[in-house]
Amino acid sequence: MNPDHFVKVFDVLDSGYRDWINLAIGLILVAIGMALVVHRRTSKADEIPSLDSVPVARRRLRVPYLLTFAISWTVVAYSDTYPPYLRHRALAEANACNITEGPVRNFVPLPSNRHGFESFTVQGIPFRYSYYGFTDSFNDTSTHGGPIGPNSYVRICYDTSGNAILRLEIRNFKGQLKDYSTWPKDLSGISNFMKFDDLRSRVQLVGLLLTVLAALRRPAAMLKRPPRKSVRHGKTWQ
Repeated sequence: MNPDHFVKVFDVLDSGYRDWINLAIGLILVAIGMALVVHRRTSKADEIPSLDSVPVARRRLRVPYLLTFAISWTVVAYSDTYPPYLRHRALAEANACNITEGPVRNFVPLPSNRHGFESFTVQGIPFRYSYYGFTDSFNDTSTHGGPIGPNSYVRICYDTSGNAILRLEIRNFKGQLKDYSTWPKDLSGISNFMKFDDLRSRVQLVGLLLTVLAALRRPAAMLKRPPRKSVRHGKTWQ
């Protein structure tokens, strides 16, 4: 057996941009916000009396808040994920990333409660990643069938900013190779969003809940309100 036979198991050039969940959520919220803006203008133009129960100040603030939050979410999601991906891709294409090779040491798998990180060192260089995280770099943990274990001998091309793994090769790797460009196929990106392992995710959760409540509160009130007669500006409504 050739002791120098390395198998490439991950390459950011092959996997591409994978952080689409946050962007998709942001775009959906923007669409909801725009729909509510149109609805508010239509309601004002038609003078629908069912909106009388909502104070004017709250009517003016709620929809702009939702739309502003949605746009901010989308901008932050884009700025937090796509520029790093472009940087990582450029480093990998130019082979400008740092390379280290050696046996995996100090291997710590992802905790059983699935909160935290899988970590290890190679030649004293620390690496860590979480399956439940948004990143274009390698983050496939051993608890989810990832290729790295305590006995692995690896060659890693990485970005010194955060030690993100851009290319991973494992000597004499015998496992099944994954297509990370379509990974994860089980849509666990949704569950990634629901783990909230960091402060940013928790802030996003609070903002999302407030936005959803703001969006649903007025329609819910309108549905519960019984029909009534109202006369405004000479118009009669049922």
